[in-house]
Amino acid sequence: MAAANTSFSPTSYLAILKAKQGELGALASVPAGARDTLIPLLETGVDAQAGKIATAWPDPSNVVLVHALNIPDDREETDWAQGVTTLFEQLRGRVTAVPVLTGEEPPIVIGAVADIASADGHGVCIRLDAEDVILTRPGAVGQVFDSVMEQLRLGPPQCDLLLDVGLIRDSVAARVAAAEAALRVVPWLMQWRNVVCAFSAFPSDVGSIAPHASVTRVSRDDALAFVALTQRGPERVPTYSDYAIGTPYYVDAPWTPIPSIKYTTDDGWMIHRGATRQNRNAQYVELAQEVVGAAYFRGPAFSAGDQYLRDVAAQVVGPGNPTTYVRMATSHHLACVADRLARIGEP
Repeated sequence: MAAANTSFSPTSYLAILKAKQGELGALASVPAGARDTLIPLLETGVDAQAGKIATAWPDPSNVVLVHALNIPDDREETDWAQGVTTLFEQLRGRVTAVPVLTGEEPPIVIGAVADIASADGHGVCIRLDAEDVILTRPGAVGQVFDSVMEQLRLGPPQCDLLLDVGLIRDSVAARVAAAEAALRVVPWLMQWRNVVCAFSAFPSDVGSIAPHASVTRVSRDDALAFVALTQRGPERVPTYSDYAIGTPYYVDAPWTPIPSIKYTTDDGWMIHRGATRQNRNAQYVELAQEVVGAAYFRGPAFSAGDQYLRDVAAQVVGPGNPTTYVRMATSHHLACVADRLARIGEP
């Protein structure tokens, strides 16, 4: 169980998701029993509706991490801090929300997070870019951590450390080396409540790699990198984290009006892409039928996303739209990673 102030289990999975309609819909479809090992980290603007987050994660017994970003980024620091405070006030009593920060926020925002942690008693998740950690002068790393912890009025045992290793573009080995180096540099490695490593590998622009009317495979290099990291025997084995079918950037992906369906397999993503902007509804049905007929389809009982895909293919529900396929693909991805961690201990 990913309860407040506990260590995550070896099969836990921290999924970084945008707090948008498709992703929240996928989260809401996660079965109650599966919430014990899934830890969502929701990236959201401070103007987010707390009710939507509470509806997506109706389980106060298990934590949800909430990173309240300064969106739009021209907001005054005082407004940002007040927005963070208000969001967590609205979440209080409805979900067990852990605030997330990077340590680069202005002091007034860090102070707001410190007050939230004091009021709720759920600690804080500190999210750092792994490359920033290893490029910082060694003596300065400890000073940065000391400063942040002093402002938070917390110690490492009350905090989770999330090392964001970033997007794997060309070399899995380079990302593994970055994660390994960062784990050697961060102070108090064995004292943190939890240590997490996040990798990302899903392409930000499907249209640039998947031709029209095609099925394209993309390697799940984020999972490969994590396995390689753990096989190298780090002093502390981190919890696995990824961005599901999203990217590390909180921006809207390029609009691709040609229908496509993304489907996670054990070692890749299969991208089924349509041919044209016209007749989108018919193409969605055809693509759904392609996936359901493929050897890698896991069956309608595997996840809510798989059930939806089967229903579209059978034409018992409408063909949907891009948002419903984000929900479908995210739902299936979360189930796929959780299933692999439970069965073989790898994502």
